Amino acid sequence: MKNDLIITRFKTEPTIGTKNSYDPKTFFGSKMVDVEDNIIIDDINIQYSEVRNIVIDNNIKTENNGYQYFEDLDEIEKVILKNLSDLKLEKHTINLVSQSTIDLQNNTQWILYIDWKDILTEYIFYKLKNRRTFKCIRYDNILNENINYYIKEYIRYNLLNRYNFSEIKFYIKYYDLDDGNENVDPNLLFNPIFSPELKIDDNLIKDINVINTNDKLTVNYKQTESSENKKFNYYFDLFFVKT
Repeated sequence: MKNDLIITRFKTEPTIGTKNSYDPKTFFGSKMVDVEDNIIIDDINIQYSEVRNIVIDNNIKTENNGYQYFEDLDEIEKVILKNLSDLKLEKHTINLVSQSTIDLQNNTQWILYIDWKDILTEYIFYKLKNRRTFKCIRYDNILNENINYYIKEYIRYNLLNRYNFSEIKFYIKYYDLDDGNENVDPNLLFNPIFSPELKIDDNLIKDINVINTNDKLTVNYKQTESSENKKFNYYFDLFFVKT
């Protein structure tokens, strides 16, 4: 009679925990990242640092994208500064609504699409990098070999659904189109500019129409001053609460 089992012919190897970016909850709790109760996407700067070098492996260049040492090493890691106003500018669009010529001239209608989930994901990513939450995780310890991509996947799977959109603060300021001689500058026509400088209480619009979908905010705005002689610039802040 044989004294060995077929199972002994196979080897087992430990699997690195970072191979899976989904962090399931268990009866005894989970190791999920603690996050802020309230988030404001305003105009602050967030700074972090990471390694940006190229590792040669079998003549194939692989970017060790996003590696952070246990402590910040100024001479090795590259400092990155992110501004939240720039993030909001990148993640939204503003367009004219299809409308009659009369409406276009007098009560011009606009629509904004704001990718709030992308904005929130990037914000949490900046904060995690700032706090070095995923320090010392190497690119070859994760499936896709891209540390920053892995962190964003972790956020989408485990952290993003813990927040609800709460509020938008929308700021508007009107400007004269003419140069004082009633000559309208054509470069300013229907050209609203996103500007953090407008963030004062006098410019706050309190009755803005906002529709929240799964991943976007739709903001409908109708000018209160005629587009024949006025243009506007705008700005917004976003607020989120943890559920």
